[in-house]
Amino acid sequence: MVHFTVQHILIMRLVTQFNFPSFKSIHTLLYLASANNLEKHDIGFYDFIRTTSGVYSFSLQSIIEELIQGELMDRKTIKLTEKGHHAYYALARALTPFEDYWARCVSQINLNPDFDQLQKSLKRHVLYRKAKINGKLFPVD
Repeated sequence: MVHFTVQHILIMRLVTQFNFPSFKSIHTLLYLASANNLEKHDIGFYDFIRTTSGVYSFSLQSIIEELIQGELMDRKTIKLTEKGHHAYYALARALTPFEDYWARCVSQINLNPDFDQLQKSLKRHVLYRKAKINGKLFPVD
């Protein structure tokens, strides 16, 4: 059984609203949504590391894996299953207090409508460029 957090529901909303070519693109989008604002947000992901080809968040990947294991998301299509849709629609209102973070995500998608543009935006990001491979992208509080 999956114990839902608002971050689980955020991921469910993202894959319901947008077509992602890979899980890597979800990592990239959420990194940019978190990094392009000086204020940390309760629902944001801040454990990203720089990889050789992008960014990776262990907590984000763990949520994705929980959704897949709970048969709420399909690994191949990166879409919610029927069970996932039922769960999402039952819980979606929990995101209401976090609409400003959702707006950050949508803004990034509007600026970078395809994965190649999202990757280019990532490669230009100052925090990404300064970090070493396997280095943390956000300063530790």
